[in-house]
Amino acid sequence: MKKTLFKIMITALSIVLIIAAMPYTALAEAVPLGEESPFIKTQFLDSNDEEVDGNSLAAGQTYTVNFVLSDISSVAIFNMTANYTDDINITQVRSIADVENSGFEYGGYKKDEDNNAFVIVISTVNNTTYTELDGETVMVTLTVEVNTDGDFADFFDLSTDRNHTFIIANLEEGNEPAYVYKDLEQTATDYPFLDYDMSPSSSITVTGSVKVSKDVNGATYEEYSYVANATVNAVDAQGDVLATVTTNNEGKFSITVPSGAVALTIVKYCVPERTITLSGNEVTDYPVIPVIAVDYDSSGTMNVLDKSGFTSRFDAGDPDADLDGSGGPNVLDKSIFSGFEVGVPFAYNDMTL
Repeated sequence: MKKTLFKIMITALSIVLIIAAMPYTALAEAVPLGEESPFIKTQFLDSNDEEVDGNSLAAGQTYTVNFVLSDISSVAIFNMTANYTDDINITQVRSIADVENSGFEYGGYKKDEDNNAFVIVISTVNNTTYTELDGETVMVTLTVEVNTDGDFADFFDLSTDRNHTFIIANLEEGNEPAYVYKDLEQTATDYPFLDYDMSPSSSITVTGSVKVSKDVNGATYEEYSYVANATVNAVDAQGDVLATVTTNNEGKFSITVPSGAVALTIVKYCVPERTITLSGNEVTDYPVIPVIAVDYDSSGTMNVLDKSGFTSRFDAGDPDADLDGSGGPNVLDKSIFSGFEVGVPFAYNDMTL
């Protein structure tokens, strides 16, 4: 390391004591997976430099663990503190400060084997200037020997104390929630902090309610309607189904979404398939997903066959013509159906949970 850890820690601490954060709020709004900003993720590589799942590390193996920073334009200080269990041994630590001409002059770490504590501080030459980042940047690399099968997040516990884990950074579009200082000026009394799982949870739970859309974009819905017995699939980036459930008689569902799933698809007869992007956050409050429920000929466009299909189902008292959720076809169902114009394709708006 280019400077002693003592000097680095004293310098960083002195800055922390005089710097305060831009106002921030808890991270609440859902965003697509991987688009949190700023966003730190962990990348796990095996001995062959092949990427592996950090949720399922194998005992007796050695892994490279990269801490990757993205969506930040520049950084002055990166500070990370963690405790770790005897399930792993950290045999080597490297930081971006070890890379020639990286713009980071100081990079020090302390690894306390007695207390299984880990601290790393990375900073620019005088802690008050920023170094620009270009895309995803590996800030810290650990070489880790694993003694027990399991999830890295169970072995390596990042501190969420705002004085111990933080980034002093610059974001072109302003301060983002819950993560970083925007600049080095004193503006408040609290420090923002990082709060994330070091490797993603093996699963999250997403609940929702599927209702009948009243337009071709799936933007509005009939309040008391429901779409029962629809298939809800959790799919990965290739469209492969990882988990599936069926909506109940009230159109509600709750699905355990495995790691790797990026979207839900809603599938049912007379319903053009709808894809819902997943944010990676747990969703448990039954948000409404409107789906078109009148594509009786599966053409993707409202046409005369759908009109005749609705009429025949309405006359027969078929549940597929019950668009308002009243328990049977009535005049309101006819009113809802008449809102779809013949010849207009069904095209859902983008939606994220």
